[in-house]
Amino acid sequence: MRCNPISTSFATMLSSGIVIVGTLVACDRWQSPSLSQTAPISATAATPWPADQAGLEALGGSLLAAWFEKITARDRQSLEAAMQPCFQRINYEGAFDRAAEIDAIVKLDAHAPEISDVRATRVGEALVVSCSVTVQEKAETTELAPVPSPRLGVWQPVDGTWKLAAWVSLNMPQHQPAPSSPRFTGTDALDAEGAAVLARFLEAEQAKKSGIVEVMLEDGVQAVDFKGPKGRGELLASIRASTMGVPRITDVRATRCGELTVVTCTLVMTQSLGSEHISADPTPFLLVFRGPVASAKVVAIARVHRPA
Repeated sequence: MRCNPISTSFATMLSSGIVIVGTLVACDRWQSPSLSQTAPISATAATPWPADQAGLEALGGSLLAAWFEKITARDRQSLEAAMQPCFQRINYEGAFDRAAEIDAIVKLDAHAPEISDVRATRVGEALVVSCSVTVQEKAETTELAPVPSPRLGVWQPVDGTWKLAAWVSLNMPQHQPAPSSPRFTGTDALDAEGAAVLARFLEAEQAKKSGIVEVMLEDGVQAVDFKGPKGRGELLASIRASTMGVPRITDVRATRCGELTVVTCTLVMTQSLGSEHISADPTPFLLVFRGPVASAKVVAIARVHRPA
């Protein structure tokens, strides 16, 4: 679905108290996207779905291994073929689209990745995979220590091949810098859809409206943060046990991947869980949802941050 814009306005605060900085677009009706906006997603004989959980995790592990093989090889053509045009990635630096991601990877010196703790879930026609990775990475002047850190990827079958829609890396320096602005231009109408879903989910999370949160989460949803991956039950337990400040959202970017929408932003939101505290520093955030805005179901969530 896409928004048919009829007016544009600048909003700084919603009635819930959530602050969104950027351009929002009003809509008079929702329309299905044209083929030029989204690639057709179709599972074929070349990309059969596994029959059980063990098969899903084996598939997830093989896709992760193939992806890191491409990262270490730094070949532009194979990297481009592995990602959909709608691809987005976040790490401690901020948000990247496919072109910016390829440019970053070919400058990245990565060696001998070790992948462990693979979790894989199917949500509709999407495969959500999380894991821990230990890898030596050096990008220009920044060298990252080879310590285990979470990763999350969302794949879809496109014309008989598994392709990435979203990727998250929580490998970061000891002292996390402020993220840069997104490395690509957004689309007002689609960014507005993404901002609306972000605001609804984060407001429900912050206000502990568990009924709304539960309705919005797919059964196979996965989330990653500095504590590692979480499934649906673990995520709900963490939300219930946390105390969160009012979110402030900037630099929203949304891209459409068939039935999925990938949304990234810079998030400022304090959060406390037991003795751990997340400060109000800006951090990259990703949310992938399925379906139209009004009934959006969250497939994947990630926040790149360290505890204070």
